[in-house]
Amino acid sequence: MTLLDQSSSLPKIDEIARAQVLDLVEISQPVTPDGYYITPDHPLLSLASLQTYSDLYFSRFNAAYPLIHQATFEASQCETLLLTSILLLGATYCEKDAHQLARTPRALGASNHPLGGMFWQVQSGAEAARYEPSLSRPADQPHQA
Repeated sequence: MTLLDQSSSLPKIDEIARAQVLDLVEISQPVTPDGYYITPDHPLLSLASLQTYSDLYFSRFNAAYPLIHQATFEASQCETLLLTSILLLGATYCEKDAHQLARTPRALGASNHPLGGMFWQVQSGAEAARYEPSLSRPADQPHQA
């Protein structure tokens, strides 16, 4: 599959999916690393930005660790915390501001959301998988210390 073919098959973030994320922003009241609240009209939460994060998740993270079936993934039908996890993981591959937001302790869905603890378990596991090469080894190969 060529890069052009891959980009045309990447899942699309629509206004419905963005609205789900923005609802979570309203509930969780995330802050930037320097302590400013992120509002739904923040440039890092524009439809184009969210699409970039999704594209980076599927082209970088999911390509290495295929957790989500890309061909059947529909962002607007996805559980909000899963969608947010996908977007935040994709944002870690992005420019500095988006990367920092994604790694902020009070990023989207963290402390004020009733399922915030579950969100952090998902994000922590995914981050560990991204940085731990032994997690990507075939199951029949022994762990190398």
